Amino acid sequence: MKKFFTIITFICLASYCADAQWYLFPGKKSKSKSKKEQETVEVKVDTVSAVDTAETFEEIIENTIEDAMYFFDPAPQVRVTLALPLNLSGQRPSNNFLEMYCGALIALRDLGESGRKVKLNVVDTSKDSLTVDVIRDNDIIIGPISFKDISAIVDKIPNNKVIISPLEPRTAELVDSCNIVQSPVPWYRQIDELATWIAQDTQIADQIIVISDNGAYPTGQQASRLMSKLREANLMFTVVRSLNDVTFEENLNYRIVVATDSDSFLAGATRSVAIASQQFKNITLYSTSRVRSNISDNVSDLYNANTRLTTAYYIDYNAQEVKDFVIKYRSFFHNEPGQFAFQGYDIVRYFVEMCDSYGRRWHKKLPEQSHRGLQSDFKFEQESGHGRINTAVRKVIYSKDLTQTLVQ
Repeated sequence: MKKFFTIITFICLASYCADAQWYLFPGKKSKSKSKKEQETVEVKVDTVSAVDTAETFEEIIENTIEDAMYFFDPAPQVRVTLALPLNLSGQRPSNNFLEMYCGALIALRDLGESGRKVKLNVVDTSKDSLTVDVIRDNDIIIGPISFKDISAIVDKIPNNKVIISPLEPRTAELVDSCNIVQSPVPWYRQIDELATWIAQDTQIADQIIVISDNGAYPTGQQASRLMSKLREANLMFTVVRSLNDVTFEENLNYRIVVATDSDSFLAGATRSVAIASQQFKNITLYSTSRVRSNISDNVSDLYNANTRLTTAYYIDYNAQEVKDFVIKYRSFFHNEPGQFAFQGYDIVRYFVEMCDSYGRRWHKKLPEQSHRGLQSDFKFEQESGHGRINTAVRKVIYSKDLTQTLVQ
């Protein structure tokens, strides 16, 4: 993979907490700060726990005044912090997170061209921790990345702030009790959408076959949820341990799903469905994106099995907006964008637009505004507490003619 010479040079020359606005919006270069101003000083701040304490009357008044001042400002500035493990001081900086940072820069450039003012703050969490002061002083905090780093800061988040988990699915378990916005769609939402998709596609005479390594009542977490959702949808299905137990008839359509928590069983069952589909043309496989990481290089199995896939991420390279992003990325960084670049772009663009539209307490308005990104979508349902979970699942069809179609 090519080195990100341009971006590495830029970040290394800048302070980790530097104002990147001069780079994003030419002609508005800020004055250089004095050495004293650049120094970071640790200050102990009394915080309000998001878990145990509701907003006080004083906090409500303060937040209301802050929101009012924001909207009276004719051109409010959105303050964004990216907390990424860039590892810039090490011998091998993280290509993935530098790529994510590059995608975020393109998003901020596009936002700037639309008239929005954004101040970017970068924290390299491989060296420095995300502090309460940084959270207090910014409108949008994206990161940290790891579950460990997020867990270490959640009980210190001020009550009127949230932090965005950009990649770690496990942080979904913290949402109910903490000020966390879970950007990646959790695995169980993919399963829920999969069961709904099967129910929508199934006709009266269709046969639903569930391949399970533990029978009709499995103990595994994912398999158990799938079985439960199929029953909730009032679907009639047959449970088998192998397709050898199925006698296929040409005048029937077979909709097949694999219920297992075993990666090896999932890969093997997918291969058996793909082989059977070459003989019987009336077979359709339904699966979550988990299957893609378990079939190794046998991607042809998904096409042969006429697969319907639910996933948190999918890039439609035929979409014009995706083509435009790729061209910009090549132009700026002389490289091809990967999934991390698209993720950085989607997250920064959506949340900055939310803050620009709704003010400092934008997170309370998330259920009111969904968004379709380049790689992932955003849809937040109303839930109790401050936390929110993204529930927007993408649906992709793998056809026998080796094409992929994103279901709109």
